[in-house]
Amino acid sequence: MKKFFLTFFSLALSIVLCFSLAGCNGCNESVLAFSNNFSGQSGTAPTNYTEVLTYDIDYVEDYNNGYVIKSANLTDNVIKCDYSGKLVQTFEIVSILPSWVNEKDHVDVGQNRIYHLTSEATINATYYLNGSETPQVFTDKVYQEVYFLPANMSFAPIYSKVEQENTLVHYYNDSNATSLIRYKYLTETTYGNKNYTMDKAITEFLGSENEKTTTSSTQRKYDFRQVIDNTQFIFATRNVNISQDASVSLPVQSLSYGYPVSLLIKNVNERTLPALPLTYNGTSITEDVQIQEFAYRINSSKNAGAAQFVLVQKQGTEKLPYNALPIQIVETLTTYSSFESLGALVYTLTDVSIVK
Repeated sequence: MKKFFLTFFSLALSIVLCFSLAGCNGCNESVLAFSNNFSGQSGTAPTNYTEVLTYDIDYVEDYNNGYVIKSANLTDNVIKCDYSGKLVQTFEIVSILPSWVNEKDHVDVGQNRIYHLTSEATINATYYLNGSETPQVFTDKVYQEVYFLPANMSFAPIYSKVEQENTLVHYYNDSNATSLIRYKYLTETTYGNKNYTMDKAITEFLGSENEKTTTSSTQRKYDFRQVIDNTQFIFATRNVNISQDASVSLPVQSLSYGYPVSLLIKNVNERTLPALPLTYNGTSITEDVQIQEFAYRINSSKNAGAAQFVLVQKQGTEKLPYNALPIQIVETLTTYSSFESLGALVYTLTDVSIVK
């Protein structure tokens, strides 16, 4: 599976590059600016806010009539797969960092409140390879955690951690065959005032006799308040306002590349999801939800990669107030090395709990 990463262009309405200090005439430094859509219609920065979002995860070979579609090369005789699972995202505002983060050489948080976001997904994966009728079944797990600063500080990241245990599908063009690779991945990124440090440990061929672990530590320079961490991406998309057919770009620290990558987000559609069943603060409701459909990919004419999608609540209803909720997340699945499309995972919001 692929993880989210993103970039932004200068057309932004609510995420823009702006001067870092009011009255700083002639200064060249620029920072990212976000809105506070997540806090509700007022758009003001809250001092207290806790939110838990729960998603069902389903697999589709064709998302939205061809937006994402399984490659014609990957017939059922080559690979047949299915996925199901749950994702839980928890967001809270805290006043201090935990001691284990404070021990690291992180940015100065000053008197700012601190945002804490975790995402935990469990995905049951089933594969039938190369015409076999015997299934290969695995449980993939992804845990993400990030501490970052509020919108007035450009959602500047402080520390992030990603732990995942995943299955990669390898497709061989020459023999029209597939195989699987299991791996475990841990990365921690600490953001200082001028540099960030990324520590990685990757275990390949998990559970086999060829299992091997590679560790690395990389330090790079970066510009404070001019980049967000990959783990913040979905939260960031809630706090941008892009008119239909417009695009914005944003530098995002990519786990895959190990450095910030510019991703392009485009508002490709605005529509209504009819009769969406979910639970809001303990009450079961069924609502027609107006959404903005954002597509995002690498901002490159050569290696843009497959588009991913996030459908963000545009307006509230009487039973489902506006909090710019991510109603659906669509993750395109591609094969390792050959980048053939396997279809998509669709994460659909089923439960919302908000305490202000």
